Amino acid sequence: MTSALEGTPRDYGPREAANGTVETDGAGTPVAYIVAPDDAASAIEARLCFDLIILHNGIDYAELQPGMRLSLLAEDFKAKN
Repeated sequence: MTSALEGTPRDYGPREAANGTVETDGAGTPVAYIVAPDDAASAIEARLCFDLIILHNGIDYAELQPGMRLSLLAEDFKAKN
């Protein structure tokens, strides 16, 4: 996996523990992920091929809740760090 601050995320499709909705920009690039019930951080990161999405969004892995919107934009990560 690449760091969330490097590269471009790709959506490799829903999978066990990563069934949320991916928001895309006009070019089809994922820009956010909406957490679904029973999603797990590691599965979300594997689905999008991005490390540390949860931490870069300023939450703890234990705080992951359905309906949370996780940004995939590098500029959002830089603003929080």
